[in-house]
Amino acid sequence: RIAVCKTNDWSLAGKETAGALALARFTAEAIAKGVVNDIDLPSACNELTLTQSRIMSYEMARSLGFEQKLFGKKISSVLSQQLVEGSKIKYEQYQKDMHSAKAARFAIDQLFQNKVDILIAPSATGEAPNAKDGTGNPVFCRGWTLLGLPCINLNISSGPKGLPIGVQLIAGPGKDHFLMSAARAFAKALPDPVLRDQA
Repeated sequence: RIAVCKTNDWSLAGKETAGALALARFTAEAIAKGVVNDIDLPSACNELTLTQSRIMSYEMARSLGFEQKLFGKKISSVLSQQLVEGSKIKYEQYQKDMHSAKAARFAIDQLFQNKVDILIAPSATGEAPNAKDGTGNPVFCRGWTLLGLPCINLNISSGPKGLPIGVQLIAGPGKDHFLMSAARAFAKALPDPVLRDQA
């Protein structure tokens, strides 16, 4: 049971990502021998990206408070700003977010038990950035990180600059070995022989 999950952040996906997801669907249909439909995440997962971001910022600010106080000038401006933002988040909000995360994990567990075995989702907003520009926008990874699900990225195509465009395959909680097996089958079914080398 394979389904495509564009996630609630799909509006941030570029045309390259949309094309990669379409190719991934085509490949999945060959494996599943049938139509691969879109699926929406349960309503408990509607705020995953924002919730993960707040939890991470809150915990970073508390975990790195010592370093920030004593070695603030040695911390990058990006990290320093994250720590400042995290320090503004109240414990009550953090507690609320932790409860939301627990509810989302329960809902996603039910989804995998009852409706789907593998989700195909975007890995990034578009083509991979140049190394000097960092790792890019993590928006399409945040939710899965919060849910604690096993994920794997597969290169599907290349963008205008010749850099890779990937999709994520996601399996249910604790299904790491199953995910690796599915990813191998998926890679072998890709039409491009170069991409099949991932298997």
